[in-house]
Amino acid sequence: MIEGHWRKLVLLSAMAAGSTAVAGGASAAPPVDHVYIRAAVGIPNKDRFGANHAGAVDVYLSDGTHQLLNELNLGVVNEDDADPASFGSAVAITDLDHDGYSDLVIGAPILPFGVDASFLAGHVDLAFGTSTGLTAARAVRLDSPGDKGDRFGAAVAVTGRNIENGPLDLWVGAPGADVDGVTDAGAVYHYAVDTEGSATLVSKITQNTPGVGGTAEQDDRFGEVLAPSSLGVVIGVPHEDVGAAKDAGGVQILTVNDAGTLTGTSLDYTQDTPGVPGTAEAGDRFGAALAYGGTAIGVPGEDVGKAKDAGLVQLMFGEDHPIGQALTQNSKGIPGTAEAGDEFGASLTGVSTCLDFGSIAIGAPGEGIGAATGAGSVTIVPAPSEKFPEDCPATTFAQGHGAPGVSEKGDRFGTALAAGSRDPSPSDPENFGTGKPFVGVPGEDIGTRDAGSNTGRAVQGSRSYGYPGGDTQNLAYGSVLATPMYT
Repeated sequence: MIEGHWRKLVLLSAMAAGSTAVAGGASAAPPVDHVYIRAAVGIPNKDRFGANHAGAVDVYLSDGTHQLLNELNLGVVNEDDADPASFGSAVAITDLDHDGYSDLVIGAPILPFGVDASFLAGHVDLAFGTSTGLTAARAVRLDSPGDKGDRFGAAVAVTGRNIENGPLDLWVGAPGADVDGVTDAGAVYHYAVDTEGSATLVSKITQNTPGVGGTAEQDDRFGEVLAPSSLGVVIGVPHEDVGAAKDAGGVQILTVNDAGTLTGTSLDYTQDTPGVPGTAEAGDRFGAALAYGGTAIGVPGEDVGKAKDAGLVQLMFGEDHPIGQALTQNSKGIPGTAEAGDEFGASLTGVSTCLDFGSIAIGAPGEGIGAATGAGSVTIVPAPSEKFPEDCPATTFAQGHGAPGVSEKGDRFGTALAAGSRDPSPSDPENFGTGKPFVGVPGEDIGTRDAGSNTGRAVQGSRSYGYPGGDTQNLAYGSVLATPMYT
């Protein structure tokens, strides 16, 4: 039962601001005789002439070429637009219109928290694919249905219903939304996407919505982290206060029926939930990263012994197995040692490794490698089974240690993760998306620090990828990753 659950995680895994999988309503894999999307890198820090932090998305195509998208070449803004849209803050790749070609959902929430964005609300762009790549012909901008400062588009997820080639559900996080006068309580907007790819707003969901757990409270930022589930969405609320524990964090799972209506009450988890190991403590940020369906939950602020912010990952099996198993770098079979600032669990994605078992890749961007503080690492943990850890031990890699490059101070290797995508094969559809993960290295310095500080890189296997426009200071390339998933 556990192995089967984890296989589902591998084939349908989806991270916040990472890859998106759709169940039920997803189209078949695309034919092999056209150009398809291998991966996309969101670059929300990218400046455009006259517009700081306008943002961009670098799309990797199967023929080895790139498409560098921005809102100007998609035709959703004009040349006079100077808004700091932060286009590319969230990216999902899926087939919105069931034509066999991958499409993009791209969040533009207007700058991150900590920067004044009270004058704009944020938006989401839909870009549609063709046999030769993405085109501006049908690009659509979904403006925030809320208010200025909502940061609409900070997270996105797409899910399917239990209807073959039926409508999809688009979920958009607006963590800066005020709810009933409560500042930055946060909201999630639910859209129905018809079989032609047209999105229609269904509802606004907050923690004051009937059936949704919790209460809208100041600075909860509900909707900051989203991941798909088989018939709904998983919402990470890492800034949720649990009792007196500020930013202890929580996770909620919402489901919809075939008509796209929310069903029943949400499933709610914190570290004070019976069966979930640990205790909800200030700064834990339970829910800061999510795997598909909430099968793994990142808790990067967890203290392990005296090691502050060492980090933890909660595995959630469900049904007839224990509700949770906690992993830290001090757990048996996990390489390394839990140390202050490691942030183990800051990112998550599903992969397939070691005898084709489903596995979870766990980012620890604060990990020190030798004397290089904050260099970062990634640990791959195979599914719990009778073969773990003897035949399939957990492994850890970093730059210069199983990955290209050199581990340097502040690289933050593992800040973002996305499932690796292999070439589509009609004879082996379960091969899709099961390769080595893409790893973001947004703190990578290129050349001298002044020339290319924090240009960033993305890594997969033995290959390293960078911004095609050259080394650019403070670009933080690799902070947002997405790969396509076909079901």
